Amino acid sequence: CGNPAHVCFADTMCDATAGHGSGMYLPPYEDTSNVRFCQNQWDASGGCSIDLWCGDDFECDSGMICFYSDKCHLHDVMKKMEAEEAHALAMQQKALVAGLDPNDTKRYNSCGKSWNDANARCGGWCWGNDENECPPGEGCFGDTGCYNDAGLVPTPFPTTYPPTTRSPTVREDPSNFRYCGKAWDSTPCSLEAHCPTGLECVDGEV
Repeated sequence: CGNPAHVCFADTMCDATAGHGSGMYLPPYEDTSNVRFCQNQWDASGGCSIDLWCGDDFECDSGMICFYSDKCHLHDVMKKMEAEEAHALAMQQKALVAGLDPNDTKRYNSCGKSWNDANARCGGWCWGNDENECPPGEGCFGDTGCYNDAGLVPTPFPTTYPPTTRSPTVREDPSNFRYCGKAWDSTPCSLEAHCPTGLECVDGEV
């Protein structure tokens, strides 16, 4: 945790899937606030983007009004954004791997909750320099039995390495409920307090 006086607690009332720590709360799918978007008051055919969502009482720009849209839904907008980000990350990683020597040890990197998990699942390739390149609760492990052959000359044998995509956050994953604090009942649900692996806390924290 970022605060030296805080400890990382498990099973808190905080939940990463509810937007705690991300800076944005995602209402339940059936909540009508999901379909409120800023649109031109003379033309209700505006686009569906996160910048136009006003379900959290966000004030629209001048000349626009917060309408109930019949074609926009916040959950769909978020899924599209996540898919675009995952595709961009996959393309970036593919370009990075393609420039590596066939024997470079980085080709054996893989995301996982532990080395054994990464070695068994080959859940996704990672460069190893950014803790955010793996799904929440996972780390980047090297020297696994996984191998990323991106950029190599095709062989007669098909690759068995799975596509490099970010896995969705599982609702029941215990890491969603781990947050730092001085005591369990006063744990703040903030981005700085989220400790999915339990290793983010500084001295004196759990």
